[in-house]
Amino acid sequence: MVIKANVSSQLFFIFSNNHCFCYYLHSKALMKKHLIISGRVQGVGFRNWLQRIAIEKNIFGWVKNKISGDVEALIIGDEKEVKNLIKLCEKGPLLSKVDHVKVKEYKKNYLKKNFNIIKSD
Repeated sequence: MVIKANVSSQLFFIFSNNHCFCYYLHSKALMKKHLIISGRVQGVGFRNWLQRIAIEKNIFGWVKNKISGDVEALIIGDEKEVKNLIKLCEKGPLLSKVDHVKVKEYKKNYLKKNFNIIKSD
């Protein structure tokens, strides 16, 4: 068996017993952000709105209400889409009034490939 790799295009060829297998590895780095959204953000459909947009943009993570009245979210995905979603969170859905979005890096591993509304604190 012979393995040849073209690192720049991330193509890998495996030659074995008169067969050639070609694999393309997509290893685009994901951006991971933890958000705390403050203002009138509970009771206005914020979590459902965020979940719908995240799914449309192929963003993973979760969203939940906090006892403090804030909304907390983890968003993981393509850098451009994550940045775009953060900008959308600064406006929120129609009935909300967002005062502040605190954004922090999320350094832990997150392996789920979906976006969930999870139980509040």
